Amino acid sequence: GFFAGSMFAVSPLIWLYSLQAEVFAMNDFFSSMLVYFAVRFNEKRTPQLAYIGAFLIGLGLTNQHTLLFFALPIVLWAVSVAHSTLLRPKPIAILIGCGLLGLSPYLLLFPLGTYKPLGSWGGTGTIAGFTKHFLRQEYGTLALYSGSDGQKAQLIPATLRYFKHLSSDSLYVGILLLISGLYSLFAQHTAHPNFSPSLALVGTWTFYLVVFHSLSNLPIDKKKIFLGIHMRFWLQPHIISFLIMGMGLKPLLSRVGGWARVVVAPLIVICLAVQVGMNYKSLDQSNNTHIMQLGKKHLEFLPPNTIMISQGDMVTNAMRYLQRCEKYRQDVLLLDETMMTYKWMRDVQGLAMAHWKIRFPNELHSPHPFKGGYTMEEFLALNGNRPEFPVFKAGAWLGDMVGVKDSGVPSWHSIPLGLHQAVLPKGALYPPEEFIKHWYENDIFPSLPDHYDPKYDEYSWEWLDRRIVLEYRSKVGFHWANLAVDLRNKTYLENARDNLEDIMKYEEMAHGDKAESYILADLHNALGMLWIHIQHYLGEDKEAIKQSNRKAAFHFGKYVQLTPAKDKKEGQEKSLADYLNKNPDFDGFVIPEDAYNQDREDEVKNKAPGEELGRKFLAKQRAAAEKMAKKAAGGGGKK
Repeated sequence: GFFAGSMFAVSPLIWLYSLQAEVFAMNDFFSSMLVYFAVRFNEKRTPQLAYIGAFLIGLGLTNQHTLLFFALPIVLWAVSVAHSTLLRPKPIAILIGCGLLGLSPYLLLFPLGTYKPLGSWGGTGTIAGFTKHFLRQEYGTLALYSGSDGQKAQLIPATLRYFKHLSSDSLYVGILLLISGLYSLFAQHTAHPNFSPSLALVGTWTFYLVVFHSLSNLPIDKKKIFLGIHMRFWLQPHIISFLIMGMGLKPLLSRVGGWARVVVAPLIVICLAVQVGMNYKSLDQSNNTHIMQLGKKHLEFLPPNTIMISQGDMVTNAMRYLQRCEKYRQDVLLLDETMMTYKWMRDVQGLAMAHWKIRFPNELHSPHPFKGGYTMEEFLALNGNRPEFPVFKAGAWLGDMVGVKDSGVPSWHSIPLGLHQAVLPKGALYPPEEFIKHWYENDIFPSLPDHYDPKYDEYSWEWLDRRIVLEYRSKVGFHWANLAVDLRNKTYLENARDNLEDIMKYEEMAHGDKAESYILADLHNALGMLWIHIQHYLGEDKEAIKQSNRKAAFHFGKYVQLTPAKDKKEGQEKSLADYLNKNPDFDGFVIPEDAYNQDREDEVKNKAPGEELGRKFLAKQRAAAEKMAKKAAGGGGKK
């Protein structure tokens, strides 16, 4: 028992989720309690133990619905072995009452649905809304994944994955002990068919693995992060797996005698020490604040009273945690664009948005126009031009994700300023001086999870965090590179180059082994462009100009090699790279000086009106923010 319990506690999967603020550790607690009371019920067969079990089932279901796959076989077994005790009117009534008492926390959803807390899911203040929420109808009843690319028919491959993972989680001796334990349970059940918990334990274990893996539709073969999500649900069968291993070890130990018995305890301790030693580094989360920092950097530099339209669970929840638990930047309205696609978002939470004076054009949001719906274009038409409530975006527009032209916001565009984007009307450009000030004065990105740290592998949320940060580092980097080119400033050009080279280092860690990669190709293309512009500020240093041409040839050559876009492989970048490679001593400008200066004059003239519109747009926002701040401080009222 000590071996099984201890190996279970320090197995990597259990260890990992004991540290996370998720429902799964508590779900394992309820599952463990059910197993415990099933064993006790087998010994005593008293209805009181069954009543406690019914209560635990109800209470556990308020935390995680997959407990049902654990509870149902135990309930059927308990009724079958003690039907004369339990299947009578009074015990049945008490069992139902205990189960409903356990489920009673669900009743809180009715008043909480009326309270309308921002960010809560569903319209639970009505019977219909509560039923829809309880059955997870909006997400998919008995489904893990709502995407169109869900994976079907994965019972056998997913179950095999489980046993492969169980083997590594138990130091590769677990499968042998599991087989021994199953044999021991079979022998026990054969000897005492009416007084053995074997049927309950093995039946529950088998039922869970078969039903869960039959229903699970996550595309676990496409992305490791989906397999990581799928693996959370293996915590429950791990309880019984390790319990069976312990039962498999018991008969082996009973055959050990004499001096060998003395070494058993030290061997068990050594196994535990090896398990801890092998996994401590990858499971030590004591200094892991990456997700919190991700949320903070989304919020930190926003103007007062911002409307932040977000997309993506991890990004949204990281910000919401800071607002609700840390009381950080509560002046920001966090609007989850996915939640906006449900009518209850407007009906239930709309009143809680009074401070930001949100107006919904219709019942629910959809990138595709339909009766009763509104597009993001229509939402921004009502809410995007109010200077006291600036609009920013975190993550992609929903229109982007479903392939709508112009992201579904044809009258607007987004300027990357870090992990978030400022949303401006088309035609208004973000003023260069504002971006430069923001770029140089603020630490706009969080630190990256270490690519080589095993705790941040592709199964982890931190891996996704890393991808999000690098994606927006690239977006900001490209914007800064284009701005530096427009401004014709050597310091800015070199800074933009150094920044893209730094991003390149990290992206090569993730994509360097691929024959083609859009992000690596785009980074090389931007670096080639920057070298062509930098050479105009090298004076008469022919050697330096020659080296800049070689750098440009290298980067454009890599762009042609790495881009997956077939039409780009024979474009002007290839022609330029071929010419410069054939003429390695070329020390002239790629863009002649006269043409370069003329382009600069034309660029300044063309962008001046848009930049002026942008300055006026931001000036109105600042003036409105100052006015609201004075009013909040008591300085804006009548004297």
